[in-house]
Amino acid sequence: MVVLDKKKQGGFNLGRFIGPKGRLVRKFGVNIFDSPKFDKLLGKKPYGPGQHGPNSKFSRLSEFGAQLRAKQIVKLSYGLSEKQMRKYYEIASKSPSSTLQLFYQLLEYRFDNVVYRLGFAKTRAQARQFVSHGFFSLNNVKSKTPSIFLKVGDVVSLSTQGKKVALILENIKSINTNTISEWLSLEKESYKGKVLGVPDAEKDAKSLNLSLVTEYYSK
Repeated sequence: MVVLDKKKQGGFNLGRFIGPKGRLVRKFGVNIFDSPKFDKLLGKKPYGPGQHGPNSKFSRLSEFGAQLRAKQIVKLSYGLSEKQMRKYYEIASKSPSSTLQLFYQLLEYRFDNVVYRLGFAKTRAQARQFVSHGFFSLNNVKSKTPSIFLKVGDVVSLSTQGKKVALILENIKSINTNTISEWLSLEKESYKGKVLGVPDAEKDAKSLNLSLVTEYYSK
């Protein structure tokens, strides 16, 4: 008898999707993995996967269905496990301020996401890999933990090991500093970035439908 590893069923491994990503991108109609190749895929096939995709008719989502879809998009976009998503919501919901705003801050303040936002990596998945391999330092201390939450004043820089990685150097060379988020600063020549402020959910996260996500977890 073959015993299936539950952590690897359904295309997921430890909560992260490891199946055919193109199918998910077409399913949601959103480039949740931030790769240019999926922009091309959606342009070429702007419909759901499967043989009936071009002619399929989608029924209107229920309230719960819309909330679930929004949650899945955020979860996959940031590469999080369900446990992490729920933990972030629980932290945010205990705040006296806006739950939605703090939830977004937790997502954006992750070490791997800041590396991605600064342009050191082309995708969040790539940023997570870079951090896990010790290619970046946080406040001059090398860290291999992608899920660390940063705060205002924290400095992200290439580690000694990271400065030897050609792919990272190529990424940095191609950075358009005008596209860097307002709450971050970048010293391109010295391979450093700094957290200056707070990401604004109302301004920057409209496409994520975080209100539906927080409604999903509030039940």
